Amino acid sequence: MGYPQSKDDVLAGEPLADQWMILHKRRRIINDLTTDTYWLYGRQSGMYAILLQFVKPAQ
Repeated sequence: MGYPQSKDDVLAGEPLADQWMILHKRRRIINDLTTDTYWLYGRQSGMYAILLQFVKPAQ
């Protein structure tokens, strides 16, 4: 579904300004770590993206 990229590679690329629609959100809590996953779609670009957010307790 995609190609894993390092954070440095992603940040070195050109930013993409768009209006991002959230297609789906999933929250998982495993032990004390909360993981939010957002599936996004860019209205102008037609591109898909995934945003991962990790939250530890007391953050």
